[in-house]
Parts: sequence; structure tokens; C-alpha cells
Amino acid sequence: MRVPTLRALSRHILICLLLTAVYGCSSEPHEDDEPGQCSDGIDNDLDGFVDCPDNDCAFDPACLPGDDDTSGDDDDDSAVDDDDDDDDDSAEPLAACKPALQLGSATAVPLGLVILDASGGTGEYQFSFEDNLSGAALNPLSGSYLAGITSGVTDIIVMNDSGCVGQTNAQISVVPDMIASPAQIAVIPGQEFTYLVEHGSGSYTCELFLSDGGGSLDTSACSYQAGTTEGTDGVRFLDLGTGQEQLSWITVDAGASPAADPGHVFIALGSSQALSVRGGSGHWDLVADTSGVIDSASGALQSVATGSTGLTITDQFTSLSTSMTVSVVAPQEASVVATGEQVQEGHALSMDANGDGYLDAVMSSPGANVDAYR
Repeated sequence: MRVPTLRALSRHILICLLLTAVYGCSSEPHEDDEPGQCSDGIDNDLDGFVDCPDNDCAFDPACLPGDDDTSGDDDDDSAVDDDDDDDDDSAEPLAACKPALQLGSATAVPLGLVILDASGGTGEYQFSFEDNLSGAALNPLSGSYLAGITSGVTDIIVMNDSGCVGQTNAQISVVPDMIASPAQIAVIPGQEFTYLVEHGSGSYTCELFLSDGGGSLDTSACSYQAGTTEGTDGVRFLDLGTGQEQLSWITVDAGASPAADPGHVFIALGSSQALSVRGGSGHWDLVADTSGVIDSASGALQSVATGSTGLTITDQFTSLSTSMTVSVVAPQEASVVATGEQVQEGHALSMDANGDGYLDAVMSSPGANVDAYR
């Protein structure tokens, strides 16, 4: 057996010391022994910790708080995408909105609800008023808009996107409610008339949704033609701008021609009386035979001077007419002489009348002396 010399032993010891200085004294593996081990999803040193939670990866670039890695995750939790530079994305400026922000304008009636049509950008929208002339309410996150009570004005809404740079606005026109006239009408079989639609957005449709009376409707002009049988027809109006609906009812009746009721009216000077007519639409043109007796401009009969006049009443939609007589007379007052005197007296008491421990109310009717009736 060959025994190593002292020189050979010294050489082996020196080699061991050099290897220890370079690779360390421990032979245990570490999570960051090889590049990429702190982001490979593997517990490389088998200590129960994977990647960044392992203390061995504390100073690995993949585990630093700034976005200076290429792993694809957002280390700083900002809304900006990761990149490959050494800057923290949270400090980078927002980019312009792509596609550009768009917000559709709309029309609403007072207290009408509008869901704004928004598009473009990242979808992180914020809504606010530039002008709020109607007194509307606005949800700043959803863009739900409730018009105020003032019509004939325009509200302006501004939309921004917190995830990109951009801004747009929309106009909400607040218009009066659509009114389709007549709302109800009684016509004779075969009668024709055309509806009058006012206010609203100005864009509307009409349709015959009920035809028990056999009527028909020209939807291009909203002109109605009654059938030959009696019954009830219905017409629906839809405002295309505001979504408002209105129904109109038509009664087809052989006895629906306008008739003044009563045919002769007496009115005291200084007073007025409502017009009473059976049948028709309730929308009348009034023409007096004698001027200066009554004023019918408001639709009511307002006395002006004593006298009598004939009054022609014409339906604004069917053009059918009737007539009546209006007499304005001076007020008549009875000549009453005051005699005697009248005394009326009543009483009210609160007492336990029946002894049950509860208060009772005792009322007496007013009494009058006979001198009041002499």
C-alpha cells in the first residue's frame, strides 16, 4: 500500500479550500441557483416556498416591486400594461383612448329615464354635467339619466375614461310630453278624421291595435276611417325619440253626431258656464251669431252683456256641427226685509256620563228662538 506524501496531501487540501471559496461551504440547493428559477413556478430547493415567497428570491429582478421584468404580470397593480423597461408603470402617463370615446345624444320628456349609449376607451367611464338646465339627476358611474321637470331645454353630459385620456359629451333635449288629439272621440259609422300630434320629439308612429268597430288607419298620416258597424277602436302612438306611448279610443255609434245639451242656456251677467255637448271629440270651434253677448274664446261661455245669441258648435276633427241659444240676463235679487232676531246656541261637554271610568262626549244640537222666523 502506497502512503501519500506530505506534499500530495497539501496539494489536495489547497484544492478543497479553493472550491469552498468559489462555491460555498454548503452543498444545499437554493431557489435562485440558476437564472429564471424565481419565476418558473417550481420549488427548486424543496423548502416549501415557490419563487418570490422564497427568501432566496428576495433580490431577484422578477420579484422586485417595479415593472422591470418580462414576466407579463402587473407587479405594481396599476391599470397600465407591463412593459420591458426599467420604469414603474404606475408613473407612466395614460395613453389616448382607443377607440375614441363616443356618447350618443338623446331626447327625453320631463322625469323621463335615459340610459346613455357609451362606447370606446377602456370602459371605466365617469359621467358629469356640463349644463343641467332641466334639474336632472345623473349616476356618475352608470350614466343613467333622469330628466328634470323643466322642458324646452338641453342638458349637456360629459364623459371621461379613468383608464385612458379622452373626453366626449352628449346633449339631452328635454321636450314636453307628446299629445295626440283627440284622446277619445265618438263618431258615426263611416266618419273620417286625422289626428293632431303635438310636442314630443317630433318623430312618432301610429297603429290601429283594436278594431272592434271595423275601422282602418292610414299610418302615414294617422288618418282614421270608421267602419260601418258600431264598436270601439283603439290607436296607439309611439314617440320614437322619447319612447312615450299614448292611446286614443274611438267609439263608433250611429247616435254620435254632436248635440248641444241643453239647447238653450241662460247665464247671469258677470258669470260663465261650461259648454255641454254630447258626441264628437270635445274639441270645438264656437261662432256666435251676435257679437258682444258672450266670449267663447276659452271654450267656455263667458257673459259680456245682456241679450241672446245663437251659437254654432263645430267639431275640429269631424267637421260635424250643432247649434244652441245662449241668453245673458241681468241678475235678479229678492227684496228681503230683515225682521226679528235670531239666536242659535249649541253645547259640547266631556264627562263620564255612564260611570264606566271613561270620558264621554255629549253634544247638543243648536237651538233657535222663534223670533228668527216671524
